[in-house]
Amino acid sequence: MKRKKMLDVIGMADDKYIDEAAPCASARKTAKRSARFKLLIMAAAFALVIAATCMWLFIPYLDKPSSPDLDKEALGEYYDIAKKLNAYFYESGVKDDATNGNAEIAIGNNNSMYEDSATASGQIYTETTDNQVEGVIEADIIKRSDKYIYYVDARTILVYSIAGEESTLVERFDYSTPEEQLYPVGGYLSEDCNTFTIIASHLLTDEKKWYDDKYIHSVFILSLDVSDPENVKLSKKISVSGKYHSSRMVNGELLLLTTFRVYSKTDFSNFFDFIPQIDMGSGKECIPADSIVCPDEISAASYSVICKFNEKELTPTDTMAFLSYVDTTYVSLDSVYVSRRIYHNSTSITGIEESKTMSEICRVG
Repeated sequence: MKRKKMLDVIGMADDKYIDEAAPCASARKTAKRSARFKLLIMAAAFALVIAATCMWLFIPYLDKPSSPDLDKEALGEYYDIAKKLNAYFYESGVKDDATNGNAEIAIGNNNSMYEDSATASGQIYTETTDNQVEGVIEADIIKRSDKYIYYVDARTILVYSIAGEESTLVERFDYSTPEEQLYPVGGYLSEDCNTFTIIASHLLTDEKKWYDDKYIHSVFILSLDVSDPENVKLSKKISVSGKYHSSRMVNGELLLLTTFRVYSKTDFSNFFDFIPQIDMGSGKECIPADSIVCPDEISAASYSVICKFNEKELTPTDTMAFLSYVDTTYVSLDSVYVSRRIYHNSTSITGIEESKTMSEICRVG
């Protein structure tokens, strides 16, 4: 009984007397509770920082842009094209078109274009390029006649005489400056050896307040007078908007293929943002709407642009742009074929939704 009463007395003792009797044990308990509380606060703060960072990174993807209003009167002949691009980017939920254009080009067979015969300049054209098709000439950094070699270097064309051990550099002509940022892809020497045509790519970065930079591609064509190989002169310089893909020379006509990409968040009040252009030396001009082939529903916001120029004067003889047709391009002697991929959705007899990939081909005579 005495022991039980003693335990009852201890159980009813005030905590402050216990703390006074064992201060170290009480302090250790308080310190442990404080440490656990601090750890919980730190973990919560860290979780908030991670969540805020994730939200900041994904804001561009969570913020769906609203479809811009289109001014039919201001857009004029390009209204239908702008309307389809607008639907592609905004109504279909496409963020941006990653298709830069993967077009392939082939050219049909043709009779031999250049024959080994003396020209007015006293030179004989000699083909050195390993062309895929006889008579269809491809660009190269080296072209030659029987007397001179023409070498296209960065910003410079070099002309060498052909005289065995006595061969020398007879001309160095700068066709561009470092500020122009032209990158040559090759050139052509005319049949009469009087004209040399250089094809060069050009790239600028238009830094706007977008999540990605906007790259502006264009292709420059330079016509050089080489009738006197020791005194080369620039005759004409023109440009076509878009990324260089390929070029050919057929029967004295230069065929140029470029891919023009339309970016999301396009300003439809600026035609240059969504319509390919040609600059003949007096400023950019958009390709007319009646020279643009546009399907009812586009599957890629890119154009395949095909231009033909007279080799001598660099005047355009024909220009066509194909919106969304960026898969394959085939050029024969009298026709152009372009294709695009389309997706056909259907329901099978078992009720399963199926999607088939098909190719749509467009022929222009």
